[in-house]
Amino acid sequence: MSEAPNQYLFIYGLKPQTETFHICHYLCIESCFQVNYPDRILFFYQHEPYGHYWELAKRRLTLVKVNPDPALAQYDYGWRHRDCQPYRYAHISDFIRLDALLANGGVYADIDTIFVNPLPEALRKKPFVLGREDPVRCQESGLMLPSLCNALIISPPGAEFGRRWLQEMPKAFNGSWSNHSTLLPQRLSEEIPHAIHIEPSRSFYPYMWTREGIRAMLQERKLETDGIYSMHLWSHLWWSEQRRDFSDFHNGLLTERLIRDVDTTYNLIARRFLPERHGMERVSVVIPTRDRPAMLQEALGSVLAQSHSPCEIIIAENSVRPIQSEEISNLHPMISIIRVPGEHGPGSARNAGLQKASGDFVLFLDDDDLLDPLALESNISYFRADPGLDVVCNHSRAFYSPEMKGIEKFSLSNMEKVDRLDGKRLESDPIIGILRFPLKTSSCLVRRDCLGMVAFSEELWTGDDLMLWLSLVTSGHRIRLNPRILTHVRFHSGNLHAKPGFTDEMQRSYNLLLAGSLLRTSREKLACRISLFLHQLRLRQTACIRQLPGMLCHPIQLFNFLALLGSKKWETRHEVASGIPIL
Repeated sequence: MSEAPNQYLFIYGLKPQTETFHICHYLCIESCFQVNYPDRILFFYQHEPYGHYWELAKRRLTLVKVNPDPALAQYDYGWRHRDCQPYRYAHISDFIRLDALLANGGVYADIDTIFVNPLPEALRKKPFVLGREDPVRCQESGLMLPSLCNALIISPPGAEFGRRWLQEMPKAFNGSWSNHSTLLPQRLSEEIPHAIHIEPSRSFYPYMWTREGIRAMLQERKLETDGIYSMHLWSHLWWSEQRRDFSDFHNGLLTERLIRDVDTTYNLIARRFLPERHGMERVSVVIPTRDRPAMLQEALGSVLAQSHSPCEIIIAENSVRPIQSEEISNLHPMISIIRVPGEHGPGSARNAGLQKASGDFVLFLDDDDLLDPLALESNISYFRADPGLDVVCNHSRAFYSPEMKGIEKFSLSNMEKVDRLDGKRLESDPIIGILRFPLKTSSCLVRRDCLGMVAFSEELWTGDDLMLWLSLVTSGHRIRLNPRILTHVRFHSGNLHAKPGFTDEMQRSYNLLLAGSLLRTSREKLACRISLFLHQLRLRQTACIRQLPGMLCHPIQLFNFLALLGSKKWETRHEVASGIPIL
C-alpha cells in the first residue's frame, strides 16, 4: 500500500489580493516547516500574495499557479445560498485540494492552521485521513448531521477515497457550505469504510467552530497540547471586522505585537514561530496625492528603493483626474489606491490611508517629497534601541523643481540645506520644540498604536499635522530626533503653502491652538503667540499687533524667546513676498 509523501499542500490567492499576507498565514507556513520538517511545501495560488510576511514565507515554498474551473467561478448561488457567495474562493479550493492530493499526495491543510506537534508517521501510511468535527446543520433537511472536516487531509497519490469524493462532489455541490465538503465525505466513509481513517476531533480540531471554541483559542488561555497535531482557526467566521456572530475578535487585532505580548492559547503556540524581531518591523507608507502623477511616481520610486522594505504603500487619492490603476500597478503589488471623494485637505486623505494601514509603524509621505534609501531603516533603528519611543523624526533637505530655478532664493537662508529641528528641545520640552520648529510630516515615522483611526484634523487645510504632533506629546507620547538628513522636501509652484488662502488657514490653526486645551501653560501659549506674530509680521499683516498684549503679559519669558529670535533660531511656516513657500 502506498503512503502519503512527507510534503504539505496549501492553497491561497484564489481572488485578487487587496491586503498584505497576514501574520497568521505566515505562522501556518513556518509552523509547518519547523514542526514537521517536510521534504517540500507546495503552495497553489492564482493571485500571488504580497507583503512583508509573504516575503518571509515564500522562501519555504514551491509555488504552483492554478487556474480555477470557470464553471465554478461563475456558479449562481441563488437567493437560498447567497450568504455563501462571498466564500466562493473556499469552494473553488475544495476542488483544487482533492485534485492536488490525487496528483501529488501528501498533507493538505487550510492556511489558517497552526501546527502543534509532529504528525505521526503512522498517519501517512493510512489509505486516507480526515478528522471528525462537531455535527453540522444540513441546509437541505435542517437536521444536524455527523461531519468530517476537510481543513486537513492526509492522502497518498491516487487514493480511492479521494477519487470517489472528487467524482461525486460536482453533483453534491449546491452552493451550501458543507454538503459537498464535509457531509459528502461522511456519507462516503459509511459506504467505503476500508478506504478511510478518521481521527478524533482533538487531533486536528481541539477547539471547534463555536463562539466558545474560537474564544478559547484567540482570547483565552487553555493550553493543552497532548494528542493535538494542529489547530484550525476557522478564520472565515471572524476574519472581517464587520462580522460579529461568532466572535468580537477580527484579523486586525491579530498582530505580531499581540502574539508576542498576550498569553492566549493560540499566541502561546504561535509565538515560537515568530520571525526574529530584528529587521521584521512592518511599516505602512501612506501617500496622499492630488493631480501630481509625475511627482507621485518619483515619491513611489523613493519608497520602493528603501533598504527596509515597507509592508504596504497606500495611495490616498483626492484628484480631479483619478489615477488609472494600471499606471502604477506594474511598479509593485504592495501598492494600493483608495479614493477620497470631495474637496478635502490632506488630513482627510491621511486619515483614509491610516484606516487601511496594517503596519506596526506608519509614515505619511507627501506626494511631492522624496525619501533617502536609508530613511526607514535608520529611523527603525531608534525604535529598536528604545522600545518606549512613539515618534522618530529626521532632518530634511529642501530642493527645487525645475520651474523654481529662476526665482530668488534669498529668503530660504540655511533652510535650503537642512531644517533646524532641535533634538534636545524635543526630548526635554517637546511642545515648545515643536512650536519653534514645526515637524515635517514626511520626516516622521510613527508607531501605529499611537494614532487610533482618525489622527489628523479634517477641518484644516494646513496645520493638521501640527495639531497631531502636539496632541501626541501632550498625551505623554515620546518623540526623538534622528539627526540624519533622510527626507527631501520639494519646493515648487504647486505647494499647498503657495496656494491662495494658506495664510488664513495657518492663522486659524494657531488660533485654534490658543483657544483649545493642547497648550496648558502660559509659556506654551506664549510660544504659540510668537509663532503667530512672526507669521503675520513676515506677511506684513497689521493683525500681528493683536498678539502683543498676550505676549507682554509674560515679560521674562518673552525676553528669553526674543533672545532666540535674535540668534535666528525660530522658524515659522509662512509665505514670503517672492512666493517661495517655507515649509
